Amino acid sequence: MLSGARIARSVRQAYLKAILRQNIAYFDKLGAGEVTTRITTDTNLLQDGISEKVALSIHAVAMFFTAFIIAFIKQWKMTLVLICIIPALALPIIVTTVIMQKHEKKSLDHYAEGATLAEEVIGTVRVAHAFSTQDRLAKKYDAHLVQAEKSGGVKSVVIAIQMFCIFFVIYAAEGLAFWYGAKLIVNGTITNPGVVITYIYRRT
Repeated sequence: MLSGARIARSVRQAYLKAILRQNIAYFDKLGAGEVTTRITTDTNLLQDGISEKVALSIHAVAMFFTAFIIAFIKQWKMTLVLICIIPALALPIIVTTVIMQKHEKKSLDHYAEGATLAEEVIGTVRVAHAFSTQDRLAKKYDAHLVQAEKSGGVKSVVIAIQMFCIFFVIYAAEGLAFWYGAKLIVNGTITNPGVVITYIYRRT
């Protein structure tokens, strides 16, 4: 977490230095509000990824390979049967993650555009008040928030679908393991039925 905070701070400083080195024409397309939004939101996502997600990824990879090694040692036949859950889990996770990243980017873009609009309006509040454009500018800002909310809603639905697919595959794999484990017990390959239950819950 300390490394993530330091790296995020360095990224913020480097981003701000790069922005300040740009020509004036660059800021015709990039508003001041977008700069502040990118510095805060994007670097916070980067910090979260470095602080928490890296540790969780290392933990998950270590558990994955350790579980397979132990499973092949204990009962290689059942391991070969249950290995089919890997593509069944990987495919929906990859697809839903790509969709979530797409809508997350859209949501951040809408927030950045709304922040730019708010920054410009506050900077020229006298002009906005003189021409009585407060309501029109407020509606324009609300439109950005509505679009960001839509992207966030789609992302929430995709997360729900992802969790459904993950737990469906896990419970289906448990059912498959119970069925194949029963066959191995009947055939005499496994003598202790408790091994099947222990194996399934360690494996899943």
